[in-house]
Amino acid sequence: MVVSPIDERIDKRFLFYLLQASDLSSTISGSAQPQITRQSLSPYEIPLPPLEEQRRIVAEIEGYQKEIARLESEIAANRERIQTTIDAVWNGDSESANGATPSQPGATPQVKGRKPKEG
Repeated sequence: MVVSPIDERIDKRFLFYLLQASDLSSTISGSAQPQITRQSLSPYEIPLPPLEEQRRIVAEIEGYQKEIARLESEIAANRERIQTTIDAVWNGDSESANGATPSQPGATPQVKGRKPKEG
């Protein structure tokens, strides 16, 4: 299904985010070829604030999305730092946690001055 505004009263991105956030699962019919029909959507009303308000809402949503992307990137970088530190400990090189190479899967951690317990 394609949804597009019929006039300039609604911003396309506003409509996109509105539909993306909507739960339209109750409008889906058919099991072999699920579909949303014009008839199943007809009872839904779209809130239509003034165009400038729609654009402000879109800008706010996109600002949040940029912040989420930045934080996800920061999380990924921190996960890499954590893994590097863990790998350094497993390799027995806790002094050089930055830049340590990952150990082989199943490796026994090496602690300086101690031998692994047998048993």
